Amino acid sequence: MKPDVAIVGAGVAGLVCARVLVDAGHSVVLFDKGRKAGGRLSSRHVGASTFDHGAAMFTAASEPFGAVVQDWHRAGVVERWEGRFVTVDGDGARSAWSVDPWVGVPTMSALPRALAEGLDVRAPVRVGAIERDVRCWRLRGDDGTELGRFEVVLVNAPAGQAARLLPDPLSAASDVANASMEPCWAVMMRPAAPWSPGFDAARFEEGPVARAYAQASKPGRSEESGWVLHASAEWTRAHWDDERGAVIARLARSVGAPTTFAFVQAHRWRYASAGAGVPGGCLWDAATKVGACGDWCSGRGVEHAWRSGMAMARRVLQPC
Repeated sequence: MKPDVAIVGAGVAGLVCARVLVDAGHSVVLFDKGRKAGGRLSSRHVGASTFDHGAAMFTAASEPFGAVVQDWHRAGVVERWEGRFVTVDGDGARSAWSVDPWVGVPTMSALPRALAEGLDVRAPVRVGAIERDVRCWRLRGDDGTELGRFEVVLVNAPAGQAARLLPDPLSAASDVANASMEPCWAVMMRPAAPWSPGFDAARFEEGPVARAYAQASKPGRSEESGWVLHASAEWTRAHWDDERGAVIARLARSVGAPTTFAFVQAHRWRYASAGAGVPGGCLWDAATKVGACGDWCSGRGVEHAWRSGMAMARRVLQPC
């Protein structure tokens, strides 16, 4: 069967949308600029250690998504994270962080890997242009190479990237132009000496670090796994161009961690978290059969990416 739907970006929203469309009889190709599917559900492997340096966990607030998570759980793809979760105020006082988190096993990237199973994911492929060609859309790579012709094109990318790719009228839509996504410095570290701060995950109300996560505390992880620190969006914007060593030292000191490491690495996420979303959870132009989805269309996090992918699939399948 000749592919009739192209999805640019194989994050959770794109993968969920693709699965629904394939089950409905469509032939779908996903293109992703990364080495594999997953987007911010990303993990690094360093020896026996793993670091979920993108999305560190997720929750299920709605009943429909909760049912899907239970399916993933029965399939052995996700597990509940049982740990000590705290909120730290500006004076250093701690209180319980009421959260019921789930994580992929053995890493967060296990979830998109499972979602991508059986789908036609082509990576790494960077789409540079979406062009109209009489009765269809033509995709071209960054180097001008033709990637295929499709009846429907959907973009599952952060708002800024989507706006550059989407053709009119969606490229000019205020929903795309005004959608904001926040950056994040992430530090992956395994201190040279044992560090036991008394929590497995913490959210900080003040200071440069917004979240800290103990990797070894998560189900399926090695005891040698270290920590991931996520800086706040405000601090990241102010220190985006700082030297990585200075960023690592500042973030580690701010949570009381040692500043000598068996392993340490920093990563910049330009598009780490999304804003409030757009009406309907996706964008769709039925006349030209072009759409956009992603957590920025629905909210933030895995659940909102899933919602957006489902909404996008429903719009494509809706009779004209």
